[in-house]
Amino acid sequence: MFILGPGTHWASISFGGGGFNVGFYIGVAQCLIDHSVTFDKALGVSSGFLGALALMGEISASKALWASDQMHSSYSLFSPIKFRDSLMPMLYRGFRTGTYERIRGKVYLAYLELPSRRSVYKTVFSSDEDFRKSFIGASCIPGITSSMPFY
Repeated sequence: MFILGPGTHWASISFGGGGFNVGFYIGVAQCLIDHSVTFDKALGVSSGFLGALALMGEISASKALWASDQMHSSYSLFSPIKFRDSLMPMLYRGFRTGTYERIRGKVYLAYLELPSRRSVYKTVFSSDEDFRKSFIGASCIPGITSSMPFY
């Protein structure tokens, strides 16, 4: 039996994908933080990466929800370019400088490369820019990315 109680410590946690689930992921992360439940590592697929970052203290719950709202409000299947152009500035405001260094070995971004269908688990980023572009590339946005999350 597993007991996830206040003040417990676990090896890892995984947040799935699905852009409209991000509010749930952030809520779970905030609840775990509020109850001092800690983890060595967190993995996130697509929007679940925001939950993993929130749990590990790299983005506040309010900023993660704001980022998700910005992503959803600007996306349109008829205008993926407008979405892409609005997304990068939002990521610059949402993440602190040096995030890529602090998450190394602690927060993993998971995605499936296309067309090879190779599973990728990335935790080492060369810069904040590489970190942001990897997040966008792993988010399976039709018309923009060449990867897809695997759930």
